Amino acid sequence: MRLKTTVLCVTLGVSASAFGINGTYIQIGSGYVNESGLPGAPAGLRSNLRFERSQKHLGANVIFGYNYDISKQFGLGAQVGWTYYGENTLELTQNGQGYLSPTQNDVSAWDIAMVGTWHVTPTWDLFIKGGYADVNYSESFEDIGGPDSYSGALSHNRWHPLAGIGIGYNITDTLQANLTYTHIFGDDMNYARSHINSFSDLYMSNNSVPRLDALMLNIKYVFGASLFNHAVATNETNQPVDHTGPYVSGALGWVNQTGLIDYDVLGKRIGATLHHKQKHFGGAVAFGYNYDLTSQFGLGIEAGWGYYGKVKITTPGVDDADEFTAWDVAGVGTWHLEPSIDLFVKGGMAEVNSQSNWLITSPGGPSNSIIVTANRWKPLAAIGAGYNITPSIQANITYTHIFGDDVETDNTPAGLFGSNNNQVPRLDSLLIGLTYRF
Repeated sequence: MRLKTTVLCVTLGVSASAFGINGTYIQIGSGYVNESGLPGAPAGLRSNLRFERSQKHLGANVIFGYNYDISKQFGLGAQVGWTYYGENTLELTQNGQGYLSPTQNDVSAWDIAMVGTWHVTPTWDLFIKGGYADVNYSESFEDIGGPDSYSGALSHNRWHPLAGIGIGYNITDTLQANLTYTHIFGDDMNYARSHINSFSDLYMSNNSVPRLDALMLNIKYVFGASLFNHAVATNETNQPVDHTGPYVSGALGWVNQTGLIDYDVLGKRIGATLHHKQKHFGGAVAFGYNYDLTSQFGLGIEAGWGYYGKVKITTPGVDDADEFTAWDVAGVGTWHLEPSIDLFVKGGMAEVNSQSNWLITSPGGPSNSIIVTANRWKPLAAIGAGYNITPSIQANITYTHIFGDDVETDNTPAGLFGSNNNQVPRLDSLLIGLTYRF
């Protein structure tokens, strides 16, 4: 079976300048890519079918754009890009029969988006982008074999939003190296197909596409312009500030959970009309201490708490509301690019708490309420940037990932309600906040 995904995604932006240089550019790059929200096994074949998935996480992109600086510090731009989002292989093994049917998934994307750039220094840029992706998803597969053999081909298209953030370093007048993270908000194909009982239904009812992520290291070439001409001039009176001391921070923004359970109840699929809704608003607070080793680099430690959103699953006879929180402790490394700009990375561990509140009702019968909790320590990693408004107050943006479990692999009653349910999903957040240094 062969599965192919193509995504159309265009990025529009303007970065020229009344004070700087109007110009076009081209950039190429490579890096980490990922597909998530991919479908699991059909419900009707779950008892005798094993899915084994492997993904190749190397991708590449090509981007063409135009930049217009509206001031010495800020630019707007437009770009059109193409990205290859890796290869996904799914092997289907039938218990007791031994046949194997590999399925390959290739994903690519054309994108269009607006781009906003902040020239932090003559050599450093920060930028964000937002737009839409026209996702084309096509599948082709051979006879699967077994009791429900099926073969054929199909394709479908859907538009989805995209968002990105990045940082660039100007190597020369015409060359820039930049690191960019992009997310395309696709579908949760596993839930979209959760009621399907056969392969024929699986491949005839899949008007959905996966979520896509890319973290790319790019080289950008600007035609006939100087990257340094539109950068803000340095302020030699701006002396370094020692940020050694305790601090407190708070932030709000986007949160997400992946690897959620596939919701079989008591060995049966819970219904043909399964509704899945995620609330992607969360926040975090933290208290920490930073010690500046030099005028450029600092090390510290931080403890915090985060709220990672809510998920609600409804189907006839079953309501499930899940909430996710985490306590964490991390080491923090900070690079003071200049007196007003910091970049930082974090690494540590998080104690993730997952709580599921089940309400199961039978027609004409009593309701049964079940609370399922899980707590596990998991690694976390984060990256961010901050702008020092004053020596004591910083505005910052931080992306955090907690490496949880793939909970959907355990769909047995014991997995949901028994001793085997101590699993927690993967958690992500992109938060904007303020830090106060004492």
